[in-house]
Amino acid sequence: MDDHGNRHPINVQTRITAHEDRIVFAVALNNKSDHVIENVYFPELGDIQPPPSGHLDYFAYSYATGRRSSIWPNFKSDAHRWTTLGIGYWSHSHPFSLGGSIPTVPWILLEDGAMGVYVGVDEPSVELVTWLAELTPGYGDSLDAETPSGARASETAAHTVAVRFAAVHVPYIGPGEHRALTPIAMAAYKGDWHAGVDRYKQRRAAWGLDTALAPSWASEPHSWLQLCLKTGEGQRRRVSFAQLPEIAAECAKHGVAAIQLSGWQEGGMDQSYPSCDPDQELGGSEALRTAIARCQQLGVKIVLFTEFIKADRSTEWFHRVLANEAVKDPYGDYYMHPGYRFDTITQLLDINTKRLVPMCFLSERYLQICQEEFAKIVLLNADGILHDQAWSHVPALVCFDGSHNHRRAAPVSANDREIVTRFRKECGVGDNFLFACEAPYDWQLDAYQLGYHRSEHPNHSPVSRYLRPDAILMTAVTGFDDRNMINQCLLYRYVISYEPFNFQGRLSDALNTVAYGARMDQLRTELREWVWDATFIDTVGVDVRRSDGSRHHPYSAFRHRDGQIAVVVSNFSGQQTDKLSVIVDGQPTPLRYRLVDDPRWRRVDSNLAIPPRSAAVLIPITASVALAD
Repeated sequence: MDDHGNRHPINVQTRITAHEDRIVFAVALNNKSDHVIENVYFPELGDIQPPPSGHLDYFAYSYATGRRSSIWPNFKSDAHRWTTLGIGYWSHSHPFSLGGSIPTVPWILLEDGAMGVYVGVDEPSVELVTWLAELTPGYGDSLDAETPSGARASETAAHTVAVRFAAVHVPYIGPGEHRALTPIAMAAYKGDWHAGVDRYKQRRAAWGLDTALAPSWASEPHSWLQLCLKTGEGQRRRVSFAQLPEIAAECAKHGVAAIQLSGWQEGGMDQSYPSCDPDQELGGSEALRTAIARCQQLGVKIVLFTEFIKADRSTEWFHRVLANEAVKDPYGDYYMHPGYRFDTITQLLDINTKRLVPMCFLSERYLQICQEEFAKIVLLNADGILHDQAWSHVPALVCFDGSHNHRRAAPVSANDREIVTRFRKECGVGDNFLFACEAPYDWQLDAYQLGYHRSEHPNHSPVSRYLRPDAILMTAVTGFDDRNMINQCLLYRYVISYEPFNFQGRLSDALNTVAYGARMDQLRTELREWVWDATFIDTVGVDVRRSDGSRHHPYSAFRHRDGQIAVVVSNFSGQQTDKLSVIVDGQPTPLRYRLVDDPRWRRVDSNLAIPPRSAAVLIPITASVALAD
């Protein structure tokens, strides 16, 4: 029966099963009606109550970190982000929040930092499911986004006050179609977000989604330079292919192992996609091939920035061929990404921005086009690719174009990993070729061997690193004395991507950053068994406190193969941090430490001091290193 009292012949079978560690909700629908079933809310919780702490948050993966959004006592609605999402208070009858969707966000936590409820997929399905919270009837005080409670709740007696939560499936089940939907698991836990994510990791262990092995050169402690050769507007420091060996020589001098080249395709950055034709103004294919070979002779790898997930709408190629393979909406039109703006005020005002169109990876014709373009990279003898935004088909989620030989409203993420398999199999690249991408979601890391992201936030939560302790992850370092981002790389085992002038410059433009980064890389090379090859556990089982008893931030921990724990403690502030105490659960062995800046080892006592914008590595005193006097 629908909201209007009409009955429809739809058979619904639900199955709820209790397991030792979770409850699983499964549903199957047999649609005997003349209508399409677009949305299925299952499971749906009619009233979420806050824990004793009195507050409740959403916590979910978001671009390699964690996105936390308040549900109680203040409900942060997606309407607050309407300027970027086209969503406002008018979009729904009451405040709501979407917590992401599968496969990018296969789980979500409802938690307060001490306990929570895990909700996640119970099998690795790419079928579209989104996480939805709703506040009824609405705010008590809208200025503060207040959830009505206590006296305020009694003032809304004419309405039921509740926070509802649901896993909302978007299956588009047509007339006469029967389909079982993705089963959803729920489990309670005690602890912070790590304990909730552990629930997902335990389930994922049964799915065979292992972390892809990277080439040996990418698996060592090392750093990169990202360099844009030509922007979309052709401004700033245009660098020809012939100049690359000079830049590679500078990288070799500073111990930087690889250069990620962007803006090398025809037209420059974010132009001509998915074309992999080298720009003629920069020298063309032969000049790039020659430059790559000379860089490699200097010991520097070249990784080419690429984009296959979206196409440049401004090209004649798009209108003649590619538009047919674009993701289509229910009305037969392609979706459109707003594009990226560069350099000139004309483009910064969005007057002449090139729009990008999400392409359908479910179309065999388009996959063949991608393979043909990737083959051009193979002929250049590059050392790898970095696939831009491989995690995001925004704004497309499902495709309605039947000419692509898939079902109506098929999930566009279904072949996110298949494209890497095609490239590797059909184009004959060897094991030393690196497949990297920007901010891969968890499942993509069984295909892509390196993930690149930007994490420049003092409260960055290393969710991707905790999910995949053995993955190769890299972050952007853009500052000219960027010690704290270097410290973050040490804390979370991130490869450094030097990007002075927002990847328009060279290493010599940021020598203070590069010098500190080199010292950090040297430290973790010397101590790789403790902070590189060891298992990242973040803050689990380790406590670092200030003299007033408050918890220090940031720090992290690694479990050595022998079970002992190493700790990295950083000081992001401009003042020395004194009298820090470090407690490791179950490890009474005293610790010793050294700073990134200072190779001398010192014994840790109750007055551990970290200088401003510095970091220390602490290891058990039984480890075989020389202790300073």
